[in-house]
Amino acid sequence: MTWNIVQNSWQYTSIYGADEHRICLLDLKDWGVTEDNQDELEKQQSDIAKLIAAAPALLEWLIKAAEELEATNATGHILENIKSVITSVYPEYEV
Repeated sequence: MTWNIVQNSWQYTSIYGADEHRICLLDLKDWGVTEDNQDELEKQQSDIAKLIAAAPALLEWLIKAAEELEATNATGHILENIKSVITSVYPEYEV
């Protein structure tokens, strides 16, 4: 699943899902943008948009990593942390 980023203007950035429905709209005015902080906030908005758009791929990778760690009978905090992230999105998830 691929999500796409569209920089609609200096103020707005949209994230669209594979079905081309908008998932979210980031609006710099919600962040208290001024002439003094606009450049900094535009960079932050861009970074956040990239993280949101990468979320499906990151979650898919975490699920694969958890399955591979389980297959090797791995234990420990890394596997538990991965499972915690996955179950925060999919409470029914079990490796």
